[in-house]
Amino acid sequence: MNAADPGYTATDLNDHNGPQTVTKGTDAVGWLWCLGCAAGEVVVLRVRGG
Repeated sequence: MNAADPGYTATDLNDHNGPQTVTKGTDAVGWLWCLGCAAGEVVVLRVRGG
C-alpha cells in the first residue's frame, strides 16, 4: 500500500495560504501512480468531492 501527503498546499480550504501550488502538491501522487504501474500493480485512484 502506498500513501501520499501533498503537504500544505494552497487551496480554497485554507484560503490559498499554502506555500505550494496544487500542481506541485500532486507530484507525489503522480509519482506513486507511476510506481504502481511499473510494478504491474492494479492502481485505484479515489477522488473525493468535486
